[in-house]
Formats: sequence, C-alpha cells, structure tokens
Amino acid sequence: MTPQYNVILSKLADNKFDKLIRSDRKLGEQVAKAIDRVASNPDLGELLKGEWKGHRKISNWPLSNHLSH
Repeated sequence: MTPQYNVILSKLADNKFDKLIRSDRKLGEQVAKAIDRVASNPDLGELLKGEWKGHRKISNWPLSNHLSH
C-alpha cells in the first residue's frame, strides 16, 4: 500500500476551497481529487523556496475549460 501524506492548505486557500465547494460542487470535487493525488504522490508539483523550502506547490489547475463557460 502506498503511504498517504498530508496536504496543508494556507488559511486563504482553505477558505477559497470551502467557498468553491459551496458554489460549484463538481469543480470542488475535481480540486479535492487533485489534492488527493498530491497526498498520494508528494513529488508532484514544483519545489518551493524560502520559508516553504522543502514543500511543493501545484499552480496549474485544469480550470480553463470551466472558466470559459
């Protein structure tokens, strides 16, 4: 079994995610699945520097199709 890691969202990201879930459940579920993928494979994303050195971020969410509607 693959180990599962924790994904820590900033307070701002957590608030935005909560609003997203309430306003667009389907898109919120897609984001939640992406977060789960990161928890399963923490090597996804870009390494951060400075205060967050040793952590990673993913900044390319597949939202372009949703935002164009």
